[in-house]
Amino acid sequence: MSPTLAGINDFLNSYNVTILRTEPRYVNPIMMSYLSEMGQLNQSRVPCLPENLITLSIPEKDLETLMTMHALFFNNGASSELSHATFSKWAARTIEEKRLQETHESVKLAYEQYQILLRLALGE
Repeated sequence: MSPTLAGINDFLNSYNVTILRTEPRYVNPIMMSYLSEMGQLNQSRVPCLPENLITLSIPEKDLETLMTMHALFFNNGASSELSHATFSKWAARTIEEKRLQETHESVKLAYEQYQILLRLALGE
């Protein structure tokens, strides 16, 4: 399932991602093996189809946010309804916090100071 244009734009805007370059690339054909109805082993090549290779630019803090979300979603059994609901709430909150930081300078400054304090507390 391919993402919609609106979904792509939402993602790009949410994480300050910029598309630097898009170019086609070709994937090597894949050799497929399968058994026929007669029990014979057949082989065929799946045709080589082009796909777009996209080069992105993303700020480090936004990449860290994506990495955190990825770890939470894929490493904590997000397939269960409870984990998925928790993840969805966390993601919505993260996006709303980011929007507030972008629209209110004082919120942005407070968040940056909070991040500094966190790093100091963690010894980073």
